[in-house]
Amino acid sequence: MRRHLVFLFSAVLAIGAASSPAAAGCPPPDGDGLLGELRRLVAVRATGCAVVDVMPLDGAWLAEIDPGRHALSNLSLSADGTSFAAAVVDRAPGGTSRIARIVRGRVVQLQQVPVAIRRVMPGERIAPEDVRLTYVDARQVPPNAITSIRDAEGLEPRWPVPPNAVLTRAQLKAPLVIERGDVVTAEYRANNIELTTKAVAIDGGARGQVIRVRNASSNKTIQGRVTDVGRVVIE
Repeated sequence: MRRHLVFLFSAVLAIGAASSPAAAGCPPPDGDGLLGELRRLVAVRATGCAVVDVMPLDGAWLAEIDPGRHALSNLSLSADGTSFAAAVVDRAPGGTSRIARIVRGRVVQLQQVPVAIRRVMPGERIAPEDVRLTYVDARQVPPNAITSIRDAEGLEPRWPVPPNAVLTRAQLKAPLVIERGDVVTAEYRANNIELTTKAVAIDGGARGQVIRVRNASSNKTIQGRVTDVGRVVIE
């Protein structure tokens, strides 16, 4: 029962002014009655997208009281914006009012990030249909998380990525365009002179990576930056 109540009173909120770009893209809010009023009170005091969790005992009490007789007021947020408290006023018949209870809870900031829709394996290139944008607890987003679907498109996982996993730069890599042992064209550019020769890749590499290649004529090992499929520029 308690777990049910925690879920019932955990509402995704659009926090901030309606004109705020962050609020415009937040998940649609839910919650009726006093919870809806709590959403509106929080909305004018914070920014961004957030989830609000009412304390279980407070949530159980809110579920039992008459919303026509009670109202929320005097909402206060903590200095860091991660918790709140609000008074529930009992508007008794006859015009008298009193504070019936102080309800408390957490305000958890959300961040929109791409997550995998399906299990993506090493060697597979991520396509737009393999990922979706969703909101997660901002505290659970790694510093190196990928923040747009476009940034993930075309990359390959270094290890299996399970469904609903937040994508990070550590777990993804650019696909190899040169494999170890490939015969490549090595270009040398200097002083308006451009020379090309054939070489054998000692390392595999993605675009922009520096790899070792062996000159097919001199058998000398040199380094080159991968520019395209089968092509490196000697550095």
